Amino acid sequence: MSVRRRLGAVVLAMFAIVFRRLPGLIRLLDPLTRRVLATRLPAGPNVLLTVRGRRSGLPRTVPVAFLELEERCLLQAASDRVAWVGNLRASGAADHGHA
Repeated sequence: MSVRRRLGAVVLAMFAIVFRRLPGLIRLLDPLTRRVLATRLPAGPNVLLTVRGRRSGLPRTVPVAFLELEERCLLQAASDRVAWVGNLRASGAADHGHA
């Protein structure tokens, strides 16, 4: 495993620990994270994920932690009750833009 992937895995694990303990922090940081990701500045394993809403059908974009491990892609959610998780499960497809 490359150094970049190892670092990504460490950052993802840190996000998992922090956000599992402080889920309200995600709502506060989402607007800032969206702006940083839109500027194409390095932001670790974070990407903007676009998923169609399961009721409205409109595209919804949210910042998520994304890690590619060989043939698998992992997305970090604070819990399974976040709207984008339900939308992704319903649609089965999403687009992501690497930061």
